[in-house]
Amino acid sequence: MGNPLNSTDRLPYVDVAKGVGILLVVLGHNAAFEPTTPIAKFIYSFHMPLFYFLAGLFHDDAKNFLPHVSSKAKSLLLPCILAFATWLVIQAIIIPDILFPSLRDLWINALYGTGKTLFWGQLWFLTSLFVTTCSCHLFIRSRILRNKNLRILVAIVLVPIGTWFLAWYPARSPLYWISDRFFFTDLQGLPWNIDLLPITAAFYLLGTTFPTQRFGNHGFKPHTYFFWSALLFVAISVCPTDWGMDLNNRRYDHWAGSTFIAICGIGGALLLSLAIVKLLRQWPSRTMSFIGKRSLFILVLHFSLQQNSFNKLLEKGVPWLAAVATSFAIGLGVPLAASMIWESTLRKMKGKQAPDR
Repeated sequence: MGNPLNSTDRLPYVDVAKGVGILLVVLGHNAAFEPTTPIAKFIYSFHMPLFYFLAGLFHDDAKNFLPHVSSKAKSLLLPCILAFATWLVIQAIIIPDILFPSLRDLWINALYGTGKTLFWGQLWFLTSLFVTTCSCHLFIRSRILRNKNLRILVAIVLVPIGTWFLAWYPARSPLYWISDRFFFTDLQGLPWNIDLLPITAAFYLLGTTFPTQRFGNHGFKPHTYFFWSALLFVAISVCPTDWGMDLNNRRYDHWAGSTFIAICGIGGALLLSLAIVKLLRQWPSRTMSFIGKRSLFILVLHFSLQQNSFNKLLEKGVPWLAAVATSFAIGLGVPLAASMIWESTLRKMKGKQAPDR
């Protein structure tokens, strides 16, 4: 299971930034931080735009369109298929009488590909990122957006268009034909999150224009980057509360204000990551980089593991604070362990396939 943000020329601060981002995702889904809490609002204000931006950092302009689609399907859609197959097996063991009569409904919902229909709602990001990267690549390869300054301009224009579309889009009850009957099901958004495309493409395109190699080559000490990172995060905290966002729930409060906060958050995360990389002690950088390189596994698995373990711990009488901490450790630790097992298995398979010399 590859990482959608992989690059042959890795930059340490980018892996650390992915680690910062995925930790925020896990924290945002932790029981300690309900959506109405200030910390949750802070996290949600920029953590998903950060991942679209990071995905755009290493966009390969030289690759033809079909190879790009094939590569992204392998790294983004294959994990969805594998997760769905695993989920079906588990559900078949636990509740077979309920599962199999509803398989058709489950497939339709999964194919719709949004956070409200997928069996694991957090997978909406993978289908959305697939649509985003393929759409952006098509326009870049067609030379419509070859110029980076034009991409910045287009990104700025796309945001108000995207917020207008989210506010205007009225169709939330698509019609299904199931077992010789029509069914209306309340849903949110278009298939594969296409309604989010103007907003997600805006942050992705901004990522493609970012000077990745020159960023951080100014010789500043870590505390300087920490200071500017903290300043940007403070700017987010003092901004109006109605400038937030929740892309999965189709909420983008203010086209300019929400975008400003998201850009501040992206900048703060990048500067914080650069500060961590430049610290004299290497363990913080290595730890965050280790987490960042396995962000896809964490994204796919953390939500159910964290939520279910928290509920089970409370049922067994574990104190709330201990349940919160333990469920966070499980939501982060189990996916990391799974990724290491997967990587080890792949290495062994490649070793067996290597020809004898």
